[in-house]
Amino acid sequence: MKYIFLFFLIMLNCIFSDSYPVYLTSEQERIIFPQKPEHFTKSIASQIECSIYCTNDQEMTYLTVIIPFEKPLSIDQATIALEGFMSGILHNQNNQLKSADLITVQEMPALEFNIESQNKHFQGRTIMCANHLILIAVEYQKEKKQNIRQFIESYSYEKSK
Repeated sequence: MKYIFLFFLIMLNCIFSDSYPVYLTSEQERIIFPQKPEHFTKSIASQIECSIYCTNDQEMTYLTVIIPFEKPLSIDQATIALEGFMSGILHNQNNQLKSADLITVQEMPALEFNIESQNKHFQGRTIMCANHLILIAVEYQKEKKQNIRQFIESYSYEKSK
């Protein structure tokens, strides 16, 4: 799928940022980055504009991608979208799936995963939130693992009142 290509484009576009903690807020959403992320948008599938937040810290790349859909998906559609997204990432022959679990995050369907590719790991979570998919992930060397869970689990969503 086009998502693996998008991921590598995103990684190439990441640059180092100021070294202080920053909270990413997008409407009701919040993610805690270890430092100020670079923000940019990227068009995929010629009609979809993704919002991308990325930063590097100690040989680790922290990434959040928000991919909008035209309308909210049902639970079944969301599960299919999450599995399709993972399938797209694994399409690259060098990627090996180490673990993947369908979970629920704040009552939203999600897929938590760990992928290995030669000397790199890609660990994260994709969440279906209303009418968009959120990828929260960290790419790191095998020997580096600090702050990964903290970043991935920092996502929070506050429903409109």
